Amino acid sequence: NNSFRKENVTFTYVPEDVTRDISNCSLILNSTVNQTNPTITELVTNQFVLNNVPSGNFTWNITCIDDMDNSNSSEERSLAIDNDAPTITIDLPSSYSNFSSSTTTINATVIETGIGVNVTSFEYRENDAAAWQDACEDADGSSPFECVWSIGALTDGSTYQVRVAANDSLNNIGLYSNSTNIT
Repeated sequence: NNSFRKENVTFTYVPEDVTRDISNCSLILNSTVNQTNPTITELVTNQFVLNNVPSGNFTWNITCIDDMDNSNSSEERSLAIDNDAPTITIDLPSSYSNFSSSTTTINATVIETGIGVNVTSFEYRENDAAAWQDACEDADGSSPFECVWSIGALTDGSTYQVRVAANDSLNNIGLYSNSTNIT
């Protein structure tokens, strides 16, 4: 009844009127007629399709009217659309940090207004041209968004960049935060 979806939604229904012909059925979205289908086939699945639905919370139901203007409606249901990726800011390490231990905690602020954070991934590279490598990830989906990075094998005196990304449970992927240079 209350489910998260991405931007395209198909509403299915099976109309039946045992005494009259159905004239039309309508999709009611937030108490307003959104679409009407005047060519109803009874006792089979009919559908309405909404494309590019914006993020937000909606109520919906199907209302059908027969040839005598009698109407009947399905129960009202809830729908949440989440097209928005989390926003991410790397908190630790701060720019130009210098580490002497073999591990350090990497931390980020992740804001997700929809279904919730799924995974927060931290990556590093030695210089601007090197490939990004996995540092660690936080997969519990809850704050604090952090993990412990084993840095004992990194080359002393080299400069590294760290970045973080996060996705929600619908795989909306947030943009990487700004890189942080550390030594």
